[in-house]
Amino acid sequence: MDTQKKGKDLVYGTIVEALPNAMFKVVLDKPSTPAPVAPANSDQNSSQNDGHGDGQPAPLQEERIILAFLAGKMVYNRIRVGERVALEIVDPQGTRGRISRRM
Repeated sequence: MDTQKKGKDLVYGTIVEALPNAMFKVVLDKPSTPAPVAPANSDQNSSQNDGHGDGQPAPLQEERIILAFLAGKMVYNRIRVGERVALEIVDPQGTRGRISRRM
């Protein structure tokens, strides 16, 4: 399956909420940016060292939820909560997307 459509990268997610005017909230499958990790100190014990240097567990990455709208003839299809979709990110901040197909 080709992950590019007209030069745009596709990301995959799951519909979590249906909004008016064919808009949806979508949780992306995996975050596009990894959580920052501080360099490990060599003087700490490896059992206590989690990559942050303070002995605390690594923070969990938040789910990335974006607002998405249906593209083209997708408005004729019935999209439901819980379905997996492929979408293109349309703004530079990465908060809005266009649903291009249902999986």
